[in-house]
Amino acid sequence: MKNLWQKCAAAGLLAAITIILSPQLSARAAYAYELLVYNLAPTSERALYYGQKHFDSLRGSHDYDIDAAEYFFTRAVAIEPVHPAAYHELSRVAFLRGNLLTALALINIQIGRFEKDVPNAYYVRALIEGYLGRYDEAALDYEHYISLQEAPGWAAYNDLAWVLLKANRPRDAARAAARGIAAHPQNPWLYNSFAIALYESGEREAALAAAETALYFADVVTDEMWLRAYPGNDPRVSASGADDFRAVLGQNMHTIDAETARSLIQ
Repeated sequence: MKNLWQKCAAAGLLAAITIILSPQLSARAAYAYELLVYNLAPTSERALYYGQKHFDSLRGSHDYDIDAAEYFFTRAVAIEPVHPAAYHELSRVAFLRGNLLTALALINIQIGRFEKDVPNAYYVRALIEGYLGRYDEAALDYEHYISLQEAPGWAAYNDLAWVLLKANRPRDAARAAARGIAAHPQNPWLYNSFAIALYESGEREAALAAAETALYFADVVTDEMWLRAYPGNDPRVSASGADDFRAVLGQNMHTIDAETARSLIQ
């Protein structure tokens, strides 16, 4: 009997070690545990917590699971149909899956029910509208989001510049990027957008200077900083984001440099 108990104990220890050492098995065990806890005491807040845990890029690939996140967000809505955050999260999930019209419908529910309490919803809606090609609507929502913030982050100005560029309004885009740079003077994303907007406005020498500045400040961007810039993205496919970003900035700078030199020759 003692030997049998020892064998079982050893097997249990081996299984525990296997789960710890194998991220895939460990993630499955964690998800099974969450389901167990949730089903024993289902609440909308617990469902939202688990959903956000699986939707946080910065937690790493061990926890990131968009299917699990969607399941728990859906549970939160089922328990509390007027939950103040679940529609927002479900909209983000739908957006990442490429279901843009569904994402727009969900974020409109969020805004319609909790307009005064969820300024971030206007940011999400602007992003969806931008990908739908509704650039002027997106610009209005970005501006509204910025107006609701005491200290708007750099991404809002950068995305505003992006939709204005897509709307063929490069001078407005340059002004939006410049506003962002005034508040975030070492941000490479903003300098890159500023460079593109200046280039599209015909100000090629100024564009080249902005592009060089973007590449200079991008030198300190880490993968974690890149993930913070694009929350919700799968960290497994974003591992080289910082290097890819620098490569794009380098290409932009060389393109602007070549076109600037060509225009001077002409």
